[in-house]
Amino acid sequence: PYDPKKVIPWKEVRKEWEKNWDPERDIWLEKSPPNLMRAFEIEQEFLPSYFITMIRDPYAVCEGISRRNYKTLQETAEFWVTCARYQKKNIEGLDKSIHFSYEDMVCNPSAISNRVLEFMPEMESLDAKITPKVHSMFGRASRKITNFNQAKINLLSDKQLRIINNVLEPNQDILEYFGYPYLYPSFKRNITRHLGNSLGKFTVSPKTQSKLKRLWSNHNTHA
Repeated sequence: PYDPKKVIPWKEVRKEWEKNWDPERDIWLEKSPPNLMRAFEIEQEFLPSYFITMIRDPYAVCEGISRRNYKTLQETAEFWVTCARYQKKNIEGLDKSIHFSYEDMVCNPSAISNRVLEFMPEMESLDAKITPKVHSMFGRASRKITNFNQAKINLLSDKQLRIINNVLEPNQDILEYFGYPYLYPSFKRNITRHLGNSLGKFTVSPKTQSKLKRLWSNHNTHA
């Protein structure tokens, strides 16, 4: 559970994990997301430990969690801030760790694969061109590593953006630490949003696309 105060019986946990780990392997993997809150405990209990820490755009995270888990956007934004602060501590305090963002990974998977292999040569190889069957907002299908951020963000209304921003704005320091900008309601964003959502459902005619571009251009000229 995402509860840093919960006392974990690590001896019992080790026994359970070892039932599922292959003793013939040089590397054992544990990737339960809640353990980002207890990374330092794991570092003490499992020697040696190596950590890959990741972060993702808060708006995309909020949209996904609220849609799948029926949480309010305020709850999901607060959850993102909490996890981001734990990741900051992990990045700065863990003895052996490497960090990159979701955006780094999906935009340049080969480069990230190389970084991971440099960090842990025992892995020997990573296939950045893999196309596993995954469950995404577009259903279950075999896909290459794909950036779904914009598609998720396009689903957020202006009102929903404001709800998320009400939580993020008092936590500007953590957004700046990870390099994420605020997203605000704007004419330009809504054109992009509605065009993106339309393209997800049907093909927008060249005439309509041209009209949208002229509206956008005129708005920028007179803004």
